[in-house]
Amino acid sequence: MARSVSLSAYLALARRPAPSDWAPPREPRPEGRIVWVHAASQGAMPGLLQLAIRLERDHPGAHVLLTRGGDADRPARVPDNVVQADLPPENIPAAEAFLDHWRPDLALWSNGHLRPALLTCAGKRDFHLILVDAEETALEEARWRWLPDMSRGVIDQFHLAFARTANAARRLTRLGMAPERID
Repeated sequence: MARSVSLSAYLALARRPAPSDWAPPREPRPEGRIVWVHAASQGAMPGLLQLAIRLERDHPGAHVLLTRGGDADRPARVPDNVVQADLPPENIPAAEAFLDHWRPDLALWSNGHLRPALLTCAGKRDFHLILVDAEETALEEARWRWLPDMSRGVIDQFHLAFARTANAARRLTRLGMAPERID
């Protein structure tokens, strides 16, 4: 696939240094496998925490790295196998430092509200990135209207997508995801 000119321009701007008030993660990475789950909204949190409980039961020694989007609150109680972390700023050096530190084995991104720099960096790593519970409204980004070819480059980072509704599946197809990769 040809690289998106809009995404290339966005990523060129995202190469600026990380903000001075940001520091790479300090907490140690747990030993074993890590599934990175991102709750883009508060509504995604219960399902992702339930997944962490099942992972702890079915795969002892596996851990969940939980990150949150703008309106998702930090849960007060989490299973023992969950490590909570903040997302890095939306730039390449911070995204690479985040991914270098945590080294996830699998990533589940919920709903939408996509972060192009972070997801592009993640897409270059040796793990699968899956969009779960995709919502049509969470996939409506103002920048997609102004930079329509950018969506294809970002959506292409996901190996699979699980859409909440038929409308969300159609939106993913319009954004450039192949229909056979959408459930």
